[in-house]
Amino acid sequence: LQEQLAAIGLNLLFFMVMGTFVTLLAFWRGWYVGSFWMLWSASTGFLSLIYGGKYIFLQLTGWVFNSGEAMRSYIFVVYLVNKIMAVLFLPLLILVAFSAPPIVESALTIGLLLVGAAFVYRYAVSFPLIRNKMALNAFHFFLYFISLEVIPLLVILKLLFRKLNVFV
Repeated sequence: LQEQLAAIGLNLLFFMVMGTFVTLLAFWRGWYVGSFWMLWSASTGFLSLIYGGKYIFLQLTGWVFNSGEAMRSYIFVVYLVNKIMAVLFLPLLILVAFSAPPIVESALTIGLLLVGAAFVYRYAVSFPLIRNKMALNAFHFFLYFISLEVIPLLVILKLLFRKLNVFV
């Protein structure tokens, strides 16, 4: 929170690590057979755009609804969990890139479980924070989650896979 340069560096690490994980997952599953670097660039760029847009949207939402403190707390939790995921995924990336197929399959499964656990943890921690600072109930938070977290991600993935001629 106090060291801006370190925070930016860890956010860049998150984008690169998760872009690499998505790229290795797509190659391992056979979803993509083109250039590794093209897919890595695309997935890292899309992640950067998603989180950059999310940051701007949340800042704007906090300003519009006069709840800047709640949004700053939520943004802090989101990016803190992302930084932790980046550090946890580094050993998994090494396993996926350089191991035998049974170990790769296990590492990919563990990685996907970690992503799911990180999302659950992120929302479990941030909901009480936001609820205490704003008049928000669980239904409204669920609507936010579906409309601004899940649906845009699914649309972007569908567009990315369609652009890369990938059928999942």
